Amino acid sequence: MTYIYRGTLTDRVRPTVQSPASNATPARHVTSGTDKCGTRAGYRQHQNRGTKPCDRCKGAQARYMKERRDKAAGRGR
Repeated sequence: MTYIYRGTLTDRVRPTVQSPASNATPARHVTSGTDKCGTRAGYRQHQNRGTKPCDRCKGAQARYMKERRDKAAGRGR
C-alpha cells in the first residue's frame, strides 16, 4: 500500500509502514468476578459492573476504610 503526497510539483510516492501483528492490542480478559471477591479490588469490580457487592467484598472495603481512617487520625502503624 502506498500513500501519495499531493500538492508538490511532482507527486512523491512513499510506502506506508505496516504495524506488525505483535503490537496489536490484546483482547481484554473478562472474568466471572469471583476471582477477586473478598478484596477491595473485588468490591471495586462489583461497583464497576453495577452489581451489588457480596458480603466478603463489603467486609474487605470496611476493613480498608477503617485502616484509612485510623491512619489519617494518627492511630495507624
